[in-house]
Amino acid sequence: MECEVEPRVRVSHEIVAGTDSVRFDLVLSNLEKEPVDIEWAQPCIRVGRFTGLGQGDYIRRCFIFTESGLETLDRTERSEEALYRGGQVYVPWNVDRKDVNPRPLSPEKLANGLIGCFSADESLLLATAWDQTQELFQGVITCVHSDFRIGGLEPGQTKKVIGKVYLLENDPEALLERYRQDFPDGSFGAN
Repeated sequence: MECEVEPRVRVSHEIVAGTDSVRFDLVLSNLEKEPVDIEWAQPCIRVGRFTGLGQGDYIRRCFIFTESGLETLDRTERSEEALYRGGQVYVPWNVDRKDVNPRPLSPEKLANGLIGCFSADESLLLATAWDQTQELFQGVITCVHSDFRIGGLEPGQTKKVIGKVYLLENDPEALLERYRQDFPDGSFGAN
């Protein structure tokens, strides 16, 4: 698929479905003669039906990986104050905290770029990651995000970002192994 983002950034999407994952290869090209301030993007995955929970409690089935290991979002250190209330933003160490979603910022230290959730019957897990992690975000509409970093585009410049969505048996160690294979640089690389 191809689309255009204003002012004139062409995005080519190659989407490949596997048996238990979907890979997204995006190629972003600046068609302008001026730099384009396109810093990051927010793919949203709605997980209410998958978790069987609603806006008020779905975060107890959602998770990230911190320095302490797998943490459900209801047990992470959270903040409430921000320009816009609701949700929670988890920021990698190498991303400027002033350049993220203006929602409450958690002080948690991320171990990787994965965010996911467990199914209502706890037999499956759904997770997502990109090779250029801008932030992980617990959304405001029963959703999770692994938002990817673009970092702007110079005139005529092209950049590629790669993402994955996993649907696996509930085995966090198997998820981590797949993630390490797919993103050997830890998904915190810089363009």
